[in-house]
Order: sequence, then structure tokens, then C-alpha cells
Amino acid sequence: MHSTETLLSTAGLQRVFDVAITALEVFCCAKQQPWQGFTDQFVLVVMTTPGLAVAAAGPIKARLLDPAVLRLQLLPVSTRLASQGQLSGLAALHCLANLAQLVTGCSPLPNKSNDRQPQLQAATGASQPFSDPQTAWAFCGAVMHLLAAASKPASKSFVFIKQHKQRLHNGRNAANGSQYEGEVASNDISQANGSRASATEVLQQGCWMLASQQHLLQLMKVLTSHSQDGIVVWAGYCVHLLQDCHRITQLSGKKEPNAATDSKGNRNSIDSSSLSKSVLNVIAFHPGLLPAMWRWLALTAGLPLEAPLQASRGLDIAAVAGGPEGMQPHVVLVLGLFCRSLAQLLLVLDDADLHTHQTPFSLGTSRAVVSTLNSLVFHTWFPDASQALKQHQQRQQQLPQQRMQQQQQALAITQAATTAAYGMELVRQHAPVVLRGYYERDARQRFCQPNLWTEPYSNLMASLNAQHKQERSTVATTAAVVQALLVGVGLGSEDSDGDNPATSITSPALRAGASSSGSPVSPATVVGAGVPGLRTGALASLLRCAPQAVPFCARLELFRQMLQQDKARGRWNLSPVEGGPPSLKLTVRRDVLLEDAYRGLGGAGHNIKARLQVTFVNAQGLAEAGIDQGGLMKELLEQIVAAGTQPEYGLFTTTQGSGLLYPNPAAEAIPQGLALLKFLGMMVGKALYEGILLNLSFAPFFLLSLQGGRPGLDDLAGLDSTLHTSLLAVKACPAADVEHLGLTFAAEQQLFGKTVESELLPGGSSLPVTADNRLLYVHLLADWHLNARLGRAAAAFAGGLSGVLPPSWLHPFSPEELNELMSGGQDEGLDIDDMARYVQYSNGYSESSSTIKMFWTVVSGFTAEQRRLLLRFITSTSRAPLGGFKHLQPPLTVHKVDCGSSPLALLGGKDVDRLPSASTCYNMLKLPNYKRAATMRQKLLYAIGAGAGFELS
Repeated sequence: MHSTETLLSTAGLQRVFDVAITALEVFCCAKQQPWQGFTDQFVLVVMTTPGLAVAAAGPIKARLLDPAVLRLQLLPVSTRLASQGQLSGLAALHCLANLAQLVTGCSPLPNKSNDRQPQLQAATGASQPFSDPQTAWAFCGAVMHLLAAASKPASKSFVFIKQHKQRLHNGRNAANGSQYEGEVASNDISQANGSRASATEVLQQGCWMLASQQHLLQLMKVLTSHSQDGIVVWAGYCVHLLQDCHRITQLSGKKEPNAATDSKGNRNSIDSSSLSKSVLNVIAFHPGLLPAMWRWLALTAGLPLEAPLQASRGLDIAAVAGGPEGMQPHVVLVLGLFCRSLAQLLLVLDDADLHTHQTPFSLGTSRAVVSTLNSLVFHTWFPDASQALKQHQQRQQQLPQQRMQQQQQALAITQAATTAAYGMELVRQHAPVVLRGYYERDARQRFCQPNLWTEPYSNLMASLNAQHKQERSTVATTAAVVQALLVGVGLGSEDSDGDNPATSITSPALRAGASSSGSPVSPATVVGAGVPGLRTGALASLLRCAPQAVPFCARLELFRQMLQQDKARGRWNLSPVEGGPPSLKLTVRRDVLLEDAYRGLGGAGHNIKARLQVTFVNAQGLAEAGIDQGGLMKELLEQIVAAGTQPEYGLFTTTQGSGLLYPNPAAEAIPQGLALLKFLGMMVGKALYEGILLNLSFAPFFLLSLQGGRPGLDDLAGLDSTLHTSLLAVKACPAADVEHLGLTFAAEQQLFGKTVESELLPGGSSLPVTADNRLLYVHLLADWHLNARLGRAAAAFAGGLSGVLPPSWLHPFSPEELNELMSGGQDEGLDIDDMARYVQYSNGYSESSSTIKMFWTVVSGFTAEQRRLLLRFITSTSRAPLGGFKHLQPPLTVHKVDCGSSPLALLGGKDVDRLPSASTCYNMLKLPNYKRAATMRQKLLYAIGAGAGFELS
């Protein structure tokens, strides 16, 4: 840069430069090829000179900004040279930096300088070039093509540029010439080696103004003042800043730093935030940009602007029935930027913002966004091409002629294949992320219709039924889908890359019906479905990125079939005599059950899936008699988990008010505490694997971490509602009062009577919380309580659970649904008919026995609470198994207890006096053969009210 300033300060060369600009002004209207070639060389030689915009004198800058030069020559020529590959790599970046500095009136930032505000305030003439919308459009087109060219390897034109610059500098003295030749040679070697080390510096210091809020808002205003479709050009401009800057940074060999703060806790440091992140934050956090983009999408693409809560139809949005590939490229481009920016906003958007303050959208608009993205993600894998074509034709017929011309003009700038690909990539990656974020918020506090999430799936099933009219099993229960999930098309048996499974739609090939092997999946491969057109891989991928789009009952059945196939593959369901692995034999004393079980099974590892042969030893040291047909294993797992969650062990604690379980952060300080937590995780996994219900409920934030998620600020309410309220108050506190709160970036906790301080940032204990960094403080403190503080204890439990069930198998379920998987369905009343349908009888009872008929009559007359008590009396849990009693393990059994009674019992004589009892490990009710219904009802109510089982007689 210093050599360039020396060059341009030479009076003679200033005159040469003046002549060159004069030639541009003269040739501005000339269309002959020679003059066009002169303009090409001017751009390649002069505009790629580092520091040109800074070193050029004021009159020269003014002449360069003249529309005859800027709009008609420099911008279109730069666009053409970049698109043709003649201008690329570092040369394209220098050209971009010069154009950006000329147009905005801002100077490059000095090294290690983060203060942009004086630069923005000094740029008094920044708005002048953009007073003309056509110049703004041409500038956007040039920036998009130059960024795309800069993200590619430099072309041979760099040698051409170097030669012309050397000729231009032949008049310098030897010292200056030597300095410049060394600089050019260094740049040339850097380009030849493919290095992008200096590219990041040019972006961050020379092009920083492109990502400023002032510039982006001004550009949006000018572009849309000419035409509402100017937002397409603005979206393309922003998308290239997002994608190409990120690619250039990656190619430079420098990883973008994860730290988002400087030493003062500020997030606007140029050293810690890439240009793409700055653009993203401007769009995400400005209150008017996201709503403006959604209004344009609703108007242009026929999407709903708002959705009333009372609506029960039309939740499957027809405008996106063809998936993203069925939409117009310019719509996909704007939608991609919208999804990416909204995903960024959802990182810090709390429930109060959504429901109370209703920012950035009203609840009606939020529902419209959710229903649209829900339909879009579903139809990405199950597109209706005919419906999409019909919608497009209708929209085109409704567009006035002038609007069509304006739309075509906007499309001309964003028509490049790279731009369209960027838009599609953003939609595929971030639409599922936004959808999942809204789904989790809706699970915490409802704002959407319950059937919104599964409406597209239900419509598809109804359509297929109407077309084929034949018996079929549920598509999600087919063996082909299970196999696809197990081999990794969607929910692999192991997490292959460590990424959040909800972050993207990963395999476009599956939309065309490709299997995991790459070959097309024919309808015949969907075993048992009998419905052509349902692609196995597509459904597996949908379950990976948007499982809430498939009804819970279908996901539950699929989960159970995955377990069955895993058992079959490992032969875990077979006894050793049948060729299965050896059983795990375990003897446990009841008074030290947890310790004995840990010693016997703690090192079982993957073999925990094998059959267990359990022997209990009573308090007298005698082995208890019993034949283990699954009941003793059930009792063992129930009692291990019940003991391990008792307060005296200190492994688990409960949430305030709700009493939900989560690992005690202090467990790591307890001898073998982490090892016991891992063992308990293994036992819970074993219970899930065997379909055994446990009488427990975990806290939602803990279950979210078990699924591979990261709980945030809104989840803190489930851990500590008082702290959550306090942090919301810090967010809402007047700016002038924040520092008076006396907060620092540190957190305190009590461990065994001692106060332990943890810093949220390096040096955080001496870093005050201010109005500028309070949002960062709020989220860092919430993250510390939910993740860092619980980290080792939660990770230990998760490690044991994942040894039985991979986390990806749990991902299709919400935390509430996971609790139901472990402990049964909601307490909404016991289905007596379903219970009677799958019950088994023993020791002489049968369905036709008079006592059994009397039993079902008596139970049918119980209240809902009495039915729950009866189920708890028999199975130790008051919740019925999900999907009905056919899934209860061991099966519900009514065992006959033959008692003598008076022959006159039916006529009012003495009836059987014995009380019913239960063996909860076998899910068995031991029912005496009563003669009168009144006696049976009295005895049952007494027994279930007493809450005892074996000892009753």
C-alpha cells in the first residue's frame, strides 16, 4: 500500500492517471471493441492495485464515481471479467475493496483496529452513488461476481496484471521500484502456492464496510425504492457475503475463531467475527428486515402472511408442495437468506420475546412461518411436482406486465448458477434448524395447532389411500425403513460426524428415491407397505431432519422395530441353547442391591443387551426361589434405578416444584460417583431396550442433552425458575442501570459447604456486565448452569445410555415423548378394553371364567384414579405402556388363587376373605376366586389403596 501511495503521489503519474480516466469518460459511449479492451485493462491494472481508493486524490475519486464511469464501465466490466474468470483470487478481492471504499466513502481499517464508527461517521458522501437505483443494482452485481471469483483459485490473468503493473511503475526510482517488485513477487508467489493468508486481511480490513448496518440498510432502501423485487438483488448480495466470505476464510487456512467476544465482552470485534457473521447479525437482529423479507415472500410466492390459531385446515401449504426445487430460484434465494438469518436470531430469542413481546413477528406470522417451513421440509423429500407447477402458473398469470419486467430485471443479476446454488444450500441446511427451534418452543409453550406438525404427512397418507384403496401397514413400520435407519441413511446406529442430526437435509439424492447404496428404491422394497411412491430413504431422511413431521405413534412403532432388528442382528433375543450369546448371571443382596449390581454388571459394556439371569439374596442370606422369565430382570432394573435416584446416594437431584430428576453436579466429587452415573445410564438404556417401564421422569433440559442437543436460556426455567426470571430482568433492565447491578462474568456455586467461583470468560471475575455485553452474559450464565456445571455428571450418564442405545435413536422424540418412552403414556385414564384384549390368564383362569367376567365388570366401574392405582398395584407404575398393553413386558397376567368359600356365598353367605396380591416383577395380579362382585370390589379397593403386594393375605 505504501508503494502505491508513493506511485500516485508522483505528479507525472498523477497526470497519466488523469489521462486514463479522461479516456474512460470519452469512451463511455463507445461500443467498439478497442475501447472496451482499454476499459478491461484499466480494471485489471488499476482497479486491482492495493490501496487505490485511499491513495487517489479527491478529484480523481469524484471522477471515478461519476455514473458514466462507475455505472456504465467500471462495475459492468468488473462483473464481466470476474464471471469470465479473467479476474479472480486476490486480484478480485483488491478490486472489490477499491470499489467498496470508493462507493461507501469509508477507508480500510488499520491493523488491529476494531473501531468502525468514526469511519462510518466520516463517510459523508457514502449515500451519493446509491441515489441512483441502477448504480446500486450494478454495484450489487459486481460485488456478487467479484466475491465468487475471489473464492476460486487465481487465473492466469494474474501474470498479465503483474506485467502491466510493472510497466506502469518503471518510472519510479530504484528504491521504490525494488520495494514494489518485492511486493508483487510476494503476492505472485502467494497466489501460485494457493495461499489465502492475505485474503482474510483484505476482507476484514478493506471490505468491512460492506457488512455494516448503515450500508446494508441504505442498500435495501435504494434497491426496493425502484422495485419491490429489488429485495432479490439485496438477498443475492447478502448471500454472497455470507457464503463466499466464509469460503475465502476457510481457503485461507485460518479457522474462524469460536470466541465471540473481545477482552471487554463485546461481540463486534473484527478480530473475532468474520465479515459473514457481521452481515448475518445485521439481518437477524434488525427489527424490520426479517418481517420485510417475509412480506415479500408472502406476496411473491403465495405464502400465508399470518395463520390464525383456530385454523384446522390449510396447514399444508400448497405453494411449497413441490419442495425447494419446485420453487422459483429467486424465491429460494430470498427464502434461504431468511432461514439462515432466522436461525441466527433463534439462538438468542427467548420465549418471552416470542409470546409476550412478539418479536420479530406476531404470533400469527410466526405460525405462518412454521406451517410454511414445516410443509417445505416435508415436501423436500415428498414433493408434489404437479401441484408446484400449477401454483407457479397461477402466480405468473396474476402478475401484471410491469411487475414481470421488474422481476426479470432482478433475476438477471441473481441468475448465476453459483447464486442459485447458494440459495438452495441455505434452504436445505437451515429450514430444518428453524423448524426444530420453533418446535422446541412450541413444546414448552403452545402457540401452534397440535396437528400442524403432522398435517403434510396425514395428507400424503390420505392421498395414497384414495389412490390405491388397499390394505397396508403404516409406512413408518416397514422393515425397509428400519433397515435404512440402521445402516445410516437417516438415523445411523452411531453418530458418524458428531454434527447435530437436526441441522440439515443431507442427501438430495434420496429425494429421487435413492437408497443408501445409491440405487433407486422401488415401491417393492418397502416391505409390507403396499403403497407405490413411498421412498424408504426419503422417509428415513425426513425422520433425521424433521421427526416431528411424522406422527408419534408411527415413530414409536419404528423405534420398537429398530430394537427388534438390533436384537435379531446381535442374536440378543436368543438363549445360549438357541445360538444366542451367553447370559449374564448376577446374584444381588437386597440390602446392598445397587453396589452388587454395579460390581456384577458395571463392566458388561455392549453385552448388557444379553439376557440376565438374576438371583436375589434376602436379608437372611438365603437365595430367593424363582424362575426368571423376565420378571426378575424387571424387578432388578426397577430397584437399581429407584435406589440410584435416592437422595442418600447424591447422584441425582430434582428440579424445584416439578420434582424432575437430573444428575447432581456434585456427583463427580463423590467416590465412584461418575462411574455409578454411567452404570445407571446403562440400566435405563437396558430398560428401554427391553421395553420395561420405569417409575421416573427426567428434566427436559437433561433429556435434551442426552439427545445431543445443547439446552439454552429458555430451558433454564426448568432448572431454576428464579434464576431464569432474574436473567430476563437483566435483559430488560434500562441500559443506564445495568452497571449498577454489580455483576461480573463469573458464576458461583456451593460445593460441600464451600463457595466455588467459575469464570464465564477469561478474566471474567474482573469484567463488569454492561449494557453492551449483558446479552452475552445472560446466555453464558445460562449455558454454564445447564451445560458446563452439569457437564461431567450428565456426560457420564449419557455415556452409559449410549452404550445400549445410540443418541441418534432418541433424536426423533421430544423430551416429553422420551419420558413417555421410559415411564409410559400420560395419566389420561386406563383403557380397560385394551387391557382385557392383551391380558393373559394362568392357574385355571380363562376369558370365560365367571370370576374373570366379574373382574372386568368391577374394574369398568372404577374411577380414573382407581384404575391408575390398580395398574400401579400390578406393574409398579400407574402409566400404561405406549401403544397399548400389547407392548407391556412381561405381559399382564391374572393368576387364579383358589380359595374355599361357602356354597351359599352367591346367596349372601360368607365369601372369600383373602385379599388380592401382586407380583410386580411379573406384572401379575393374584386374584382369589370371589363369588360376589361387591366382595371383589371391596377387596380390590382395599388392596390398591394400601399400596402393598406380596405381604397381603
